Amino acid sequence: MTTSQRDERLFGAGPKNILCLDGGGIRGIVTVGMLETVEEHLRARQPADKQASFRLSDHYNLIVGTSTGSIIATLLAMGKSVAEVRDYYMRLGPTVFARPRLLGQLVWSKFDHVAFERLLEETLSDRTLNSGDLKTGLLITCKRVDTGSAWIQGNNTRAKFWEYDRDRRLRDLVRASTAAPSYFQPILIHVGAGEEGLFLDGAMGGLNNPSVAAFLYATADEYGLKWPTGEAALSMLSLGTGFIKPTTDAKRFDKRLAADKALITLKGLIYETQTSAVSIMQAFSNPPKPFEVNSEIKGFENTVIGGRALLRYQRYDPPLARDKLEAELGLKLSAKHAVEIQSMDNGRPKNIERLLSVGRAMGERIAAATVF
Repeated sequence: MTTSQRDERLFGAGPKNILCLDGGGIRGIVTVGMLETVEEHLRARQPADKQASFRLSDHYNLIVGTSTGSIIATLLAMGKSVAEVRDYYMRLGPTVFARPRLLGQLVWSKFDHVAFERLLEETLSDRTLNSGDLKTGLLITCKRVDTGSAWIQGNNTRAKFWEYDRDRRLRDLVRASTAAPSYFQPILIHVGAGEEGLFLDGAMGGLNNPSVAAFLYATADEYGLKWPTGEAALSMLSLGTGFIKPTTDAKRFDKRLAADKALITLKGLIYETQTSAVSIMQAFSNPPKPFEVNSEIKGFENTVIGGRALLRYQRYDPPLARDKLEAELGLKLSAKHAVEIQSMDNGRPKNIERLLSVGRAMGERIAAATVF
């Protein structure tokens, strides 16, 4: 695809579709499981002669990802099929999360980033944001630590800093977006004018669920896309990596090491920013199948701020609590396996298969709702 064709996807007339993908480590395979259904049903809507070659990049004008979602988003924006992304994750888990380092998460990062960087280089080479291999719009989130700024990097030629952004390597941006504290080392990236920035996971910028950032990027004048709003003009599908509310025993928490307390608190913060994004987007829209945020507001079913939906928004994120897995998705797991799938770094093949089954089970609900 040429850059002119890419620009047609971003700046051409007509309704626009956005795909937003959360962070969540190896649990990104849950997202992949859901995407199998999305791709299958969108493919079925195509003319018979175009079904075999159909990719999600043909439907979505902008694919957005944080952390593990940035890996999926980049591969999909390059025109990869969901099956190809799934195969990539089958390699990623055992390779990257194979062996935690001694004293990892206490003294230094839990995993060695070298194997991950090698896999990214093998897949993405030296492609940049300006690469013609990107078949549609791509947006990656990360956090610049040294300036305390959340960054969103896209292949939008009308962005204010495109002169600098265009030459950023995709593998560097994905590596930055996935550099979760205590899991992987942060990464230094040249940002222009001889300056380097230190980058971490996009979740550290409050963007583990990048829906709000994606909506602003698509519609605000300052970013250059300026897509029209309204249910007929703009749609967004937001996919999580499986959720479980982080809780802890109050008495035991006080006795934990300071590093443990910080990690528990950080997980809670990420969860709250994630659910907050869902709340905001559902209050701006009128989802056909509202995602229940909490017992008080449910899914903001009775609220549309401003009196009209600014977009058609739909959120899917399967529960990972053992009882809800069985009640809502019909999946029965042992107590041990239920705990294992909640981990973000368990890359054992059998655990990946279980995570994929969760995504596929959620995919069946998506298929029944036919809302994407």
